[in-house]
Amino acid sequence: MTVIGAFLVVVATVVFVALGWQDMGRVQQFAWGTLAVAVPWTTAVLLRRTGQRLALQMSLGAIVAGNLALLLFFYTFFRLTGVWPDQSDLPGNQDSTRNLMTLNFGLTATAAVIIAFWRRLPFMLLLASVLGWMAWMPLMDALWGQEGGDPVAWRTAVYGLILVAVGIVLAARGLRAYAFWLFLVGLAVSFLFLGIDAYDNALGTTGLLFLALAFAAIVISLWLEFRIFLVFGALGLYGWTSALVIETFGGSRPVAFLLIVVGAAIAAAGLGWQRWMGPRLRGRGMAPGPGPGSMPTSGA
Repeated sequence: MTVIGAFLVVVATVVFVALGWQDMGRVQQFAWGTLAVAVPWTTAVLLRRTGQRLALQMSLGAIVAGNLALLLFFYTFFRLTGVWPDQSDLPGNQDSTRNLMTLNFGLTATAAVIIAFWRRLPFMLLLASVLGWMAWMPLMDALWGQEGGDPVAWRTAVYGLILVAVGIVLAARGLRAYAFWLFLVGLAVSFLFLGIDAYDNALGTTGLLFLALAFAAIVISLWLEFRIFLVFGALGLYGWTSALVIETFGGSRPVAFLLIVVGAAIAAAGLGWQRWMGPRLRGRGMAPGPGPGSMPTSGA
C-alpha cells in the first residue's frame, strides 16, 4: 500500500507541475527539474540500503527515472542561464536549439554510462545507447547536412557499428555483461536501417553490404561466443535472401513456401556452424572461450 500511495503522489505531482509549467518562472522550473532528478535517485539510495530483493528491483526503476529526468534538468538549466532561446521555433534559433538538444542527450547518455560502471549496472548501457542515438542523428545533420544524397539509414548504421566495436573492446576485457547491451542496440540499429535501405535492391551496394554484415555477424558469433550475433546474422541472411527472391520471382504461394524452406535451412546451418566449427576453432586457438569471471554464454 505504501508503494501504491507513493506512486499516486508522484503521478499527481507530475500532473500538477505539467498543468502549471508555462506559468512558472525559469528559477521555479529549474527547481522542479532538480527535484525530478534528486527525488528518484534519493529514493533509489534508500531502497538499496534496505537490502530487500523487491526494494533493490524498485531502486533500478528509480535510477532509470532519475537518469531520464536529467533531460528536464539540463533543459531548465539552459533556460535559467539564458542559453536556450525563448522562441526556439524561429528560423534563427533552430540551429541553436538543435545543438542544445544534442548536447542535452549527450550529457544524459554520458551520465548513464557513468552510472553503469560506477554502480555496476550493465543494463544502463542500453539506456545510454538509445540516448546516444538521439544525439547522434542531429549531430550528423549538423556536420554533413541533408544534402549530397547521404541516406539517413547509412548514418544510423554507422552508429550501430560503433556500438558493436566498443562492445568488442569491452568483451575482450572480460566485461561481457556490459558488452551484451551494446551488441543488442548496435546490431539492431545496423541491421534494421541497412535492411530497410537494402530491401529495394538486394544486389545493390547497400544490399551487398548488408549481406556481408550478416556473414560477418555469424563469424563473430564464433569468435566472441555471443549468440546474439548468430541470431542477427541468421535473420539478416534470411532477410537478404527473401528480398532477392521476391525481387526476382515476385510474390506467390510457391515463393512464400520457398522462403519458409530457406529460413529453416539458414537457421539449421547457423546452429550447426556454431556447434561444430566453434569447438574446432577454439581447439586451434582461433576463438577465445568465455574466460574467467565473464558472463555465461547462455546469457548472451
